[in-house]
Amino acid sequence: MIARARRSHPELPHRWIICDACRGEGRRDHPAFSNGITSSEWEEWDQDDRENYMRGAYDVGCNDCGGSGKIAVPDIGRCTFAQKRELVLERRALEREAREDSAGERYLRMMENGGYCS
Repeated sequence: MIARARRSHPELPHRWIICDACRGEGRRDHPAFSNGITSSEWEEWDQDDRENYMRGAYDVGCNDCGGSGKIAVPDIGRCTFAQKRELVLERRALEREAREDSAGERYLRMMENGGYCS
């Protein structure tokens, strides 16, 4: 839900916050390494590969902030009443989507268990 909640609102007064996905670095671990690497995989790599991995040579740009390390968020204190209302309606829609996604995931898990709740 976090990614969906970060819709851009260039027309609204905004402030900048540090991207929590990349912690302001603008880069993230490559998805191929999202679960880490095993000690046997580490042993298969040569010294150059290990050094490249440790210094972040395989990292990729952050999708959440576009590599800038920061995200513009609405500055509620400077928004008009109409702008605030629009943000409330959007947040409600996002929360509804998240609930529907969650319910769908629960249903799929139940069906994987032969139709029984776990």
